[in-house]
Amino acid sequence: MIRSRSLLLVLALSIFYTGNPVRAASTIDFFYFFPDSTQSNFSLLKQNVDEFFNEAKLDIQFQAFTHEVDFERLVRQRKPGMVLVPAWYFKQHGKELALKPLVTALRQEHAAYHKALLIRKNDAASHDRLDGKTVAVTNMGPDADQQLNNYFSEHEIDFTWGNIVITPKDADAFYALVLGQVDAAIVSIQTIQVVGRTNPRLEDMVHKLATSSPIPMPLLCITENGLDEKQVKEIKRLLLRSGKQLPPPSFMQMLHISGWIDDHK
Repeated sequence: MIRSRSLLLVLALSIFYTGNPVRAASTIDFFYFFPDSTQSNFSLLKQNVDEFFNEAKLDIQFQAFTHEVDFERLVRQRKPGMVLVPAWYFKQHGKELALKPLVTALRQEHAAYHKALLIRKNDAASHDRLDGKTVAVTNMGPDADQQLNNYFSEHEIDFTWGNIVITPKDADAFYALVLGQVDAAIVSIQTIQVVGRTNPRLEDMVHKLATSSPIPMPLLCITENGLDEKQVKEIKRLLLRSGKQLPPPSFMQMLHISGWIDDHK
């Protein structure tokens, strides 16, 4: 069963950005929604993305979203030229929103990442018996429990017997666990590492029960008739070239994206 819960202490740790900046008629909107990212400084992220494209004489205005409901509302109200979204989102909404994948993000040269099933270190809960247990995880769509069953299939864990608690950000799931608000959490390996570097004591409070199979990295998509052919070619050229730079552009560093792969020809 999937349900949302008001995790007040956790949500206080999230930064929420829904600003609507002034835009010219020729401006290309670029929307971003990826709850598994560790980045929450959306103001600086926007500044870096806009500067990257402006240097290439492209009038692209970036906007990041923490909550899917806000992303959903605006993506339908104001059709953006580009979106960077999770693979599950594209699979579920790509057709209705007329999205076409342009490039796939890479992390450490891989087009996938992993999540871990965590419990508190002193918790004796069994990971193969989730009956009645609350499990915090970021949004994966309405079939989150089935997707989790697939990603943890080799561990024979059945998430349909648990209570899935959706959190806005990956780090929120981690904090919900350490604060005792849920019995277990599913968090990306990178988030665990980032939290551990910031506060090793928090990482010591959790125990990893299982690691998922590879989860696809987010897709950069263009919308049908949202960009002309010249713009599409230039954006793809810029991104593929930026993936070969050392160090990569600052906005890619902020998103822990090491490069892009053109696998949607």
